[in-house]
Amino acid sequence: MTLARFWQVALFTAITCLMLFFFLPHNKYVRYQLLDIGVYAKAKWIYERAHFSNTPIDIAFIGTSHTLNGIDSELVQRRLNDNANTKRHVVNFAIPHLGRDMHYTLIDMLLSEHKPQAIILEVRESEARDMHPGTHYIADSSSLIYAPLLVNLRYAGNLIRQPSRNFKVALNSLFPWLSPFEFEKDASAVPNHKNYALDFPDDRTRPLSPGKQKLDEERQNENRAAPYKYNEVSDLKSLLFFNANNTYVKRIQNLAAQKGVDVFYLYLPDYGTKEFPLRNIYIENWEDMIYPDFQFYQNPAYFNDLGHLNAEGARLMSEFVGGELACILENKNCYSVHELNNGEDSY
Repeated sequence: MTLARFWQVALFTAITCLMLFFFLPHNKYVRYQLLDIGVYAKAKWIYERAHFSNTPIDIAFIGTSHTLNGIDSELVQRRLNDNANTKRHVVNFAIPHLGRDMHYTLIDMLLSEHKPQAIILEVRESEARDMHPGTHYIADSSSLIYAPLLVNLRYAGNLIRQPSRNFKVALNSLFPWLSPFEFEKDASAVPNHKNYALDFPDDRTRPLSPGKQKLDEERQNENRAAPYKYNEVSDLKSLLFFNANNTYVKRIQNLAAQKGVDVFYLYLPDYGTKEFPLRNIYIENWEDMIYPDFQFYQNPAYFNDLGHLNAEGARLMSEFVGGELACILENKNCYSVHELNNGEDSY
C-alpha cells in the first residue's frame, strides 16, 4: 500500500468512526443528567417534568438566571388562576447563563411532549454575544451541526465534544446496571415546581438589596466592561455580535408557530434600566411585551445585585406577571397594564 493510499484509508476510517460517534443511540434522559454543575443541574428536573410527570404544562417560562431568580412559578400559577376561569399549570424552565441555543433546545424538547398554551421567553436589554456553555451536554448532535455559523463562538467546541459525550451516554445506556444515572422516574417523584426566586431549595433565604450606591457602581462597571449591552452599536457589529442568538430567537418563533403555541416576552433587564431592549427582533408592538412600570427596574429595594431580583422583587414580579397573564390569556380588558404597586396590579 502506498503512503498516499494509507492516508486516504486512515482519513476515511477516522471520518467514519467520528460520524458513528456523533449518532450513537442513547438515552436522552442521561444527557440531561450530565449537566450537573451547580444550578445547571436543574436540567434533570426539567426533563423529568416534561417526560415523566402526569401534571400538564400550560405555561412555561424559559430564560436565564434573571428568570430563575425573578419568577416563582407557584406564585404565578396561583395569581393567574385566581384571576382566570381556566386553571393552568405553570413551570419555570430557566437555566442560568445567556445563550438562546439553550432556550431553543429546551423548547424543542418541551414541544416534543407537550402543547402548552404559551411560552414566556425572557428578554434583556440586548442579546448576548456568546452562546450557552451547557448546550452541548443536552442538545441533539444534529441540532449542533445545524447551529448558525455567523458568528457562533462555540460552534467548533460544541462539535468537538460530541463524540466523547455520545460515547459516554451510549455506554451508560447499553449497560444501565453499571450506570450511576437514572433511566426512568416515577411520576409521583417529580415535583410540579422547582423554584429559586423566593428562597433556595436548601431553605436558605435570598439576601436583601445591597443598596443604591452599590448597584449604581455595578451598573457603571458593567457599562465599561460591555458597552454594547446598554448602548447602540453599528449594523456590522450588531451582525457579528448577535447573529447567532438572534437566529435562535427566530427559530424559536418558527418552531412555536409550527406547533401552534403562543410566545410572549418577559422583560427582565438589569437594575437601572430606563428603556426597551436595543436591536428589537422580537415583536412589532411593545404593548405585547410583559413588563411593569419602568420605575420598578430603577428601585434598588427590589434587586439582589445588578442583574437579579431579590426575594421581594421576585414576589412582586411573579404576582404581577400572573395577573398580566390572566388578562392576556382570558382576553380581559386590562385598563392599566404594566402598573405594579406592591404586588397589586390594577385591571
